[in-house]
Amino acid sequence: MAVWWERNYPYLVSFLLVAIVLIFNLNLSLSQVLPTAITAASIVAGFLSTLATILLSIDSKGIRFLKRIKKFGTIINYLWAAIRWAFAFVVLSSILQMLRQQNRWQIILWLLVGIITFTSAFRAIDISLAILRSVSEEENPERN
Repeated sequence: MAVWWERNYPYLVSFLLVAIVLIFNLNLSLSQVLPTAITAASIVAGFLSTLATILLSIDSKGIRFLKRIKKFGTIINYLWAAIRWAFAFVVLSSILQMLRQQNRWQIILWLLVGIITFTSAFRAIDISLAILRSVSEEENPERN
């Protein structure tokens, strides 16, 4: 169950939040938010790309163990997925910014992609930082 939840919670949370917006008929306007969303998602994509590069370059006991039990690829795939969602969100936000006027379904799509982007990024960062913490403790046991 934990693996299923880890794999799917960015999508489940996103659909739940969008459903709440639809059920309560919340009125959203993107005009002030789009430039900030583009910047934030771009920073997230860059950060995650750097994090992936760091993880791929580490050769520690913990990383070797994750590779041996075939879990390291899953973690890297979480990073790639979050990076792809961030790029998709930047592109969608840029298109919507050029349109100047967005209809309700464009806003719902934007909200869905945005929430997936940031929950996927959270998942990737959370797991990656746990790995980096483990590697740090492995290399510096006296710091514990």
